Amino acid sequence: MTSSYERIKNECKRKNILWEDPDFPAIQTSVFYHQTPPFTFQWKRPHEINPHPIFVNDSNAYFDIVPGKMGDRWFVSCLGILYLSKGLFYRVVPADQTFDQPYYGVFRFRIWWCGEWQEVLVDDRLPTINGKLAFLQAQHSNSFWPGLLEKAYAK
Repeated sequence: MTSSYERIKNECKRKNILWEDPDFPAIQTSVFYHQTPPFTFQWKRPHEINPHPIFVNDSNAYFDIVPGKMGDRWFVSCLGILYLSKGLFYRVVPADQTFDQPYYGVFRFRIWWCGEWQEVLVDDRLPTINGKLAFLQAQHSNSFWPGLLEKAYAK
């Protein structure tokens, strides 16, 4: 049985496209449901933000995630604890994902929900303000796992 993740990758390969998540469109109301956003977001893929994006930078000896202009400081703290526990971290953030070719713009995460692990798929389109990620981001590296995991959690 093929997983949804593999099925999406195969379809994107066949069509020669990057995936766009139909359940989380790149529009303002995906971020702010019942209020007017304080900013107009430009949705960008990691390659449009940084010419050399990486998914996880294991060479960092320290945790460098910051909330950005609109991010949640409590969530940053939780990710810091997750990041320090590498066994759990790689259960939530599978290590076999990269921005290398072939690349299809889809990422998967595992989130513990109601007593079981749920796989959550997201595309790589992230909201930016003035060319920088609006929410969670790596401060000193080009890692994109924090913003993508935050998107998966929001989904």
